[in-house]
Amino acid sequence: MSDTLISRRDLDFLLWEWLQLDAILTQPEYAAHDRETVDAVLDLSAQVAEDLFLPHFKACDQDEPRIDAEGNVRVHPSIGPVLREYAGLGLFGMSFKEELGGMYLPQTAVTASQAYFMAANVAIAAYPMLTAGNARVIAAFGTPKQVDAFALPQIAGTDLGTMCLSEPQAGSGLADVRTRAEPDGADEYGERYRLSGNKMWISGGDQDITRNIIHLVLAKIPGEDGRLSDGTKAISLFIVPKWLPGDERNDVSVAGLNHKMGYRGTSNCLLNFGEGLHQPMGKAGAVGYLIGKGGDGLALMFQMMNEARIAVGLGAAAIAYRGYRQAVRYAREREQGRAVDPAKAGGPVAIINHPDVQRMLLAQKVYSEGALALVLYCSSLVDREHHDPDATELLALLTPIAKSWPSEWGVAANDLAIQVHGGYGYTRDFDVEQLYRDNRLNPIHEGTTGIQGLDLLGRKVLRSNGRAMALLGAKVADTVSRTNGNAHLAEFGESLVEAWSRLEATVDELRGAPPERALANATAFMFGFGHVVMAWLWLDQALACDPNATGEDAAYYAGKVRACRFFFECELPKTRAWLSFAASLSDVASGVPAEQF
Repeated sequence: MSDTLISRRDLDFLLWEWLQLDAILTQPEYAAHDRETVDAVLDLSAQVAEDLFLPHFKACDQDEPRIDAEGNVRVHPSIGPVLREYAGLGLFGMSFKEELGGMYLPQTAVTASQAYFMAANVAIAAYPMLTAGNARVIAAFGTPKQVDAFALPQIAGTDLGTMCLSEPQAGSGLADVRTRAEPDGADEYGERYRLSGNKMWISGGDQDITRNIIHLVLAKIPGEDGRLSDGTKAISLFIVPKWLPGDERNDVSVAGLNHKMGYRGTSNCLLNFGEGLHQPMGKAGAVGYLIGKGGDGLALMFQMMNEARIAVGLGAAAIAYRGYRQAVRYAREREQGRAVDPAKAGGPVAIINHPDVQRMLLAQKVYSEGALALVLYCSSLVDREHHDPDATELLALLTPIAKSWPSEWGVAANDLAIQVHGGYGYTRDFDVEQLYRDNRLNPIHEGTTGIQGLDLLGRKVLRSNGRAMALLGAKVADTVSRTNGNAHLAEFGESLVEAWSRLEATVDELRGAPPERALANATAFMFGFGHVVMAWLWLDQALACDPNATGEDAAYYAGKVRACRFFFECELPKTRAWLSFAASLSDVASGVPAEQF
């Protein structure tokens, strides 16, 4: 087994030495598992990812989904067999309770497993990621009949699932959703509605991997006057399967495919609901079953949305990580240029010896390994929130960062991987070109970077009681306190205290400003916030390194500490500019007239 995708040494460090997954395994709900179980799942994941997902990496990109003459979407023929093998191994159900047919592994272990598949072929890995999130919503909020009919087949991997939020005219503005849901009685699966409308950007919206597809659809129930209300409080959530129980075709059709820059193996569809191509139960309109109460749709869907945001961060981290590993390997092998030091004069040297290449590799290391650490840390909060309400608050605060930081800086890492490869990196002969294209989607979907900034600053910071920030501040302070007496790390602790104080001062400045001015530069605030969080995570990891290690372990830990130093010297200073700009309440962008562009 090679370390082409994810270094197992890195996962072992993150899971067992840093996050102390063994302590999570002592929680009663995970009593059936131990380190041996987790290691076996990770071994299996690495093997399946390399043997089944990775070989089709380029083929899925080159032979993208198409619509056949009958209007069905055809994806690359390798994907179906791969996912059936994945399902046969029980991997769809890793995070679900045993009574639902799952393994009920800690989410931290599940995330580590998924990292392999996303690094190998994110376009295939997207299907089970969405399916698990869909099934979890139904399992949490659906009726027993709904769970049996629509969640269990997804947990088994015999059906796949989607999330249908955006619409052509609305995009991320869900308040403007116009899909209608007209009451249509009830049956054993719950309150039945007839849906009509369009949904855009639906990953996995149609495919020929599984016969049935379970759509979770946001729609509005009209009022007594037949009109749809404005705003998000009018939105409800519906289960809309492609094939209804009883084996009748539902009125869901594909209007077209979106042809993407990357992620091409994942079909991305414009879906029409209730167009009249089918007449389920003898009437027009797609049949949908209400989940929960009318008007609660967005609140329920946020479970899947937040899960998907962390999964997007994981995908960005995994793609960046694979690009970094390839850049390191190439830099070790590629000979070009001479040593600057006359004492070392001779023939061409491997480019990994050149300072600028080392700079680029270190940047990739802190971006990709840091992103993976961030997502795994958030996954550990998911595991701990069963018994610790503080974990829930921290997770809510960090979710926008977990989505946006890996997405933004993962793309930067992939950009640098191309640069290390030089002209070769810009060709399709090397994987780093496709990895960049695949990763470029991640700052966009599941809420753009700008939307995450508004969520972080507007909802999670300014409109909160400040408790989550205080909890995070206490975590930072604890890490700093453990640097006392450490000659190598104490100065970084001092720098982190200064950066955290600057962040708190920025929050105080923004609390006193009019909301429209405070939020105008929310993205800059989030960039600064994210880098402060990442500095904390790198310092915390450095403290977990054994200073007395020898051999390969000594080199490994030294690499982690070097990465920590690089982040503090080269990245953390950037937070001054971002946070100062956010605190300035500048209207340089928010106040520009459109005609000036």
